[in-house]
This record gives sequence, structure tokens and C-alpha cells, in this order.
Amino acid sequence: FGQPIADFGVLGIIETYLIGSLLKLSEADERTASVVLATLIYALESGIDAFVLSVLLLFGGVLVMHRKAKIQI
Repeated sequence: FGQPIADFGVLGIIETYLIGSLLKLSEADERTASVVLATLIYALESGIDAFVLSVLLLFGGVLVMHRKAKIQI
């Protein structure tokens, strides 16, 4: 985490899976998808650090799960 995008080690594979999963979760709502995609574009240059990961988790996972739970009730 926090390394440039060219890091293709084992952590890079895990990071790619995590980012892909969060992007898939965020596609449920256009607003969250645009925030997550913009954050990922920003992160291409600097890598994934704690701030970027927290934004991805907030918009990609937590907010979408909250909306799904609200719809089911």
C-alpha cells in the first residue's frame, strides 16, 4: 500500500483485487461510482495510501451497503 502503481508484487495483486471489489460495489449508485472512479484516477500517480483507501471504503462499500439495507427494509 502507498506504492506507485508499477508495484506488481503480491501486495499489488491483493490491492488490485480490493480496488476492483470496491469499484464493483460502488457501481450500484452513479454518485458513489463517480467518486470512487475519480479517487482511483487520482491514485494512479501516487499509489494507494491510507486516505485514498478510506475514501474507497467509505464510498465503495459502506455507503452502498447502507443504501441496499435501506431499500430492503
